[in-house]
Amino acid sequence: PGINREAVADMALGMALSLSRRITEFDRMIRSGQAFNRNDFMGLEMWGKTIGIVGMGNTGTEVAKKYRQAFDAKILAFDPFVNDTHWGDISHERIRDLADLWPRVDVLSIHVPYTPQTHHLVNAAVLAQLKTRAILVNAARGDIVDEDALYACMRAGHLYGAGLDVWSDVEPPLATHPLLTLPNVIATPHAAGSTEETQI
Repeated sequence: PGINREAVADMALGMALSLSRRITEFDRMIRSGQAFNRNDFMGLEMWGKTIGIVGMGNTGTEVAKKYRQAFDAKILAFDPFVNDTHWGDISHERIRDLADLWPRVDVLSIHVPYTPQTHHLVNAAVLAQLKTRAILVNAARGDIVDEDALYACMRAGHLYGAGLDVWSDVEPPLATHPLLTLPNVIATPHAAGSTEETQI
């Protein structure tokens, strides 16, 4: 347990950075030969942002450390199964009720197991509470995020972007998946733990 925590944390952070600075989006436009004015595609800086981490286990811990050390981010953490001294060495605010977390975060990073309790934990009602410019990253399990609700939310212009390493039905998702039509979605094939170091 926890052997891939660094790899998954790297992927979660990488997705958020790529979305905030539109790295993947710029790359796609340049490769396609699309004409564009870079000033029409302003990014967001990560420095000092508020990061919501759902799940304070092995991966969530590493994600929190990376955001704190790299960006002096404010960390909001939720996990009903760890004690109050957990993460004592990481500056953070412990959230007791997820309803208090959703509207405050600039980045929402999901790191919980899939259980009946976490099925569609991030649903239409939750997405509506997130900031319009928030970024969602799911590197945990697909069915934790309601993909239909996420698509509807993003089609309506709510959320700055979403990075998804995990998917509900098929991994990798079919090319016809609605979320793949959105330029501010980054899709990977449940590969967050796939590094040479993890395999060794």
